[in-house]
Amino acid sequence: MRYILFTAIIVLGSLYFSFAQDSTLKYRTQNTWAKALADSSKFRPNIQSDWSMFNSYMATAADSVLFEVTISHSRDIDWNQFQRFGKIVDKRFWPSLEQNIDYYLLDDRYIIKIDETGSCFVKLSGGQLPPRDPVVLPIKISYKRK
Repeated sequence: MRYILFTAIIVLGSLYFSFAQDSTLKYRTQNTWAKALADSSKFRPNIQSDWSMFNSYMATAADSVLFEVTISHSRDIDWNQFQRFGKIVDKRFWPSLEQNIDYYLLDDRYIIKIDETGSCFVKLSGGQLPPRDPVVLPIKISYKRK
């Protein structure tokens, strides 16, 4: 009986998304789940601007920080300008000076900027965005803390 109920839920859920006019409804529903399940103890996405976070990890070494975060946003923003995608909450991970780090995803180049207050920005500086919504960036960078 549980198997039948589970299967019915999956089928009805698939039908729900297939009748949507565009991918916006599906995208927003997925964002709700991503926001609910992601660990935001050290980093918080900029949800006011519709950024979503799927996971994050931060660790420190002597004078540097390892920062891993998977974020997403739709293609409807100006990716050629810096966009604030979130903030590092834990002050131990804030850099003493603004950091600009090159981040490559296949042939595309992004610049990740982290300012002295922990705000994080991204912009596309070379290549092109993926062709479909949402744009998902699995970022893994290191930067100097002091």
